[in-house]
Amino acid sequence: MKQRILSFFAFLILVMGLSLLLYPSVSGYINAQRQRRAIFNYISSVEKIPDADYSAYLEKAAAFNQKLAESPYLLMNLPDDLLQEYYATLDITGDGILGYISIPKGDMMLPVYHGASEAVLQVGAGHIEGSSFPIAGESVHAVISGHRGLPSSLLFTNLDKVKKDDTFMIYILSESYVYRVKEIETVEPTDVQSLRIEKGKNTCTLVTCTPYGINSHRLLIHGELLKEEEAEKELMKQSGASYIPAKTVVMICEIPAVLLAVVIASRRTRKKKVKSDA
Repeated sequence: MKQRILSFFAFLILVMGLSLLLYPSVSGYINAQRQRRAIFNYISSVEKIPDADYSAYLEKAAAFNQKLAESPYLLMNLPDDLLQEYYATLDITGDGILGYISIPKGDMMLPVYHGASEAVLQVGAGHIEGSSFPIAGESVHAVISGHRGLPSSLLFTNLDKVKKDDTFMIYILSESYVYRVKEIETVEPTDVQSLRIEKGKNTCTLVTCTPYGINSHRLLIHGELLKEEEAEKELMKQSGASYIPAKTVVMICEIPAVLLAVVIASRRTRKKKVKSDA
């Protein structure tokens, strides 16, 4: 009897240990699937938009960007009327998603939501309200923020792998916008000088906390929009690269799961053998 109790507790400890060990991988995989499902639902919704409405969405976003460019004091400091306009622009699904981002170098693909509240940053990337929408045009500067280091989701954890001249892509409606990294800097959390709109330029900055685990500063990845011909070449080169991590995580998760199944099956076999011998 005592031996059975000890065996039970040993098995319980094993299961608990495996659960703690697998939690980051399993929860990360589950959240990655949720993020991809959100992106898939977004793409499906975009395909159903009538042509007239499609153009109207982009025109409204361009009009918002022009207001920001003409009033630099509005940077991340929108009055209530413009704040309402911001959240109503490009929200085609009604759940706050305005598009999605792919960062091949860091194996990241995330939905991009309006705003950067804590609720948003737990499930995807957040577009900073008061920054430009990442679409075509002049005098545009979009700012997209993301967490790193969460045990339950990858998010922007690998953003520090991105280097100068790497590219990342943002998808709004059915439009693809490809940015080449021109500058990388580390700044104080209150330093927003390099997030301002530059006249005649179209840029997008990715923001996350740094150093990893300390989060005292902000890592800024500044990208410049590529022209159409160069963007097409980059899209062809990077096609499909962002789908590798999910498959890798599945393989990692399957190995411990198979080992656990073998242990359980082995114990059951031994129990049956003992009973048959008796």
